[in-house]
Amino acid sequence: VFNPIGPGLPDAQAFGRFASLLATPGRDPLEIEVGHLESRRDFIDVRDVAAALVTLAREGRPGGLYHVGTGQSHSVSDGLDRLIKLSGRAVSLRVRPDHHGVRGPSDSRADLTRMMTTTWRPTFSFEQSLEDLWRARVAAERGHEPEHPDTITSCKE
Repeated sequence: VFNPIGPGLPDAQAFGRFASLLATPGRDPLEIEVGHLESRRDFIDVRDVAAALVTLAREGRPGGLYHVGTGQSHSVSDGLDRLIKLSGRAVSLRVRPDHHGVRGPSDSRADLTRMMTTTWRPTFSFEQSLEDLWRARVAAERGHEPEHPDTITSCKE
């Protein structure tokens, strides 16, 4: 499983932390300390991950290695920019290269060759996953339930 994102993402993950900071009331510009933002990862919605695992339980072949991802990569910067736009807040980024150091390759994405032999296909776009993460985080900040009944409210690593 590559890099799950979406509603319920914990603060231990970059987009979860960014959404939490952006949803917390306060004065602008909000200063956010960030590390390397240009790393590219294959971000996949947690709901697509759940569907993939069910499909693999039904259709997967024992002993096979299946990549669960989208086959596409996005930069952390793209995701942060999207969350900032959704928040409507003025933000000042303070880049600290040593902050949560760069781990892994500069660009990582799933090879979906084997997954494409099943009926599963990812359905949530990167943008939709971030929007649903944002909506869930704002609802939680206000003490409300998420807007959509299919929204997952917790995502454990």
